[in-house]
Amino acid sequence: MNLCWTDQLVDDALDALERGDGVRALSILDQLAAERPYDVTVRWVRAKILLSLGNYEEALTESRLAARMDSSSADSHFLLACAAWHLERIDDARESFEAAIRLAIKDVDITQTYARFMAEHGHPGVAESAALQAIQLDGSHAESWAALAAARHRLGKQEAAMSDCQHAIQLDPPNAYAQSVLDDIHRRRKR
Repeated sequence: MNLCWTDQLVDDALDALERGDGVRALSILDQLAAERPYDVTVRWVRAKILLSLGNYEEALTESRLAARMDSSSADSHFLLACAAWHLERIDDARESFEAAIRLAIKDVDITQTYARFMAEHGHPGVAESAALQAIQLDGSHAESWAALAAARHRLGKQEAAMSDCQHAIQLDPPNAYAQSVLDDIHRRRKR
């Protein structure tokens, strides 16, 4: 199978995933992985699909393999971190997030997800810094503002957190993460 054909199949799998057909996407990547077992792109895309399907154990295995095959692949480390986080392997997730951040310092999605992870796992100061960095990269990224709100909420900066939530909701009205943080702030105020 030539490289052009492989790229086309990877694109087809990602398109299928975007359309909500994860089973088809995984089928394409399973075929590719059998034919190109040492192709790191095939491995991390397969991990991404497994993660989206909720198959966290297999996503962890696949992304770990991709990260071993190419330790400079930020995507592989990021997917490894996400899979470990879903499996509540917090130390593994943190280590992989930090590797992904080092490799893709200007990736807003990786940075804001790391901020959210750190806020949820007891490191709100680190989370606040990461969220601010993500906002610097793209101030219109609602998830970054929501991550900042979560960090500031955990730091006891309630007014700033509410403002950050409102900003996230302005950018993306159905933003569930920002709404969740805002609801938590209101619940705590009523106590």
